[in-house]
Amino acid sequence: MGWIHSILLIFVVLVCLLVAAYLVFLAVRSLNKGYSWQEMDWKQQGKTSLADFFAASDIGKREITIGGGRCFE
Repeated sequence: MGWIHSILLIFVVLVCLLVAAYLVFLAVRSLNKGYSWQEMDWKQQGKTSLADFFAASDIGKREITIGGGRCFE
């Protein structure tokens, strides 16, 4: 029975490592988008939550010109 516990422990550790690696991947993507911490407050709650931070990994930012003015969308 000891080998079953060892295999289960290895499996749990691998799953935890995969989840941690995915969160690091999302954090790096969020940081590379170029948003300030205040810009990532997607729900306009007055503060940026961890969920807002990770959501930034999927939200693009590009510069456009409208009526001679420069802005971002």
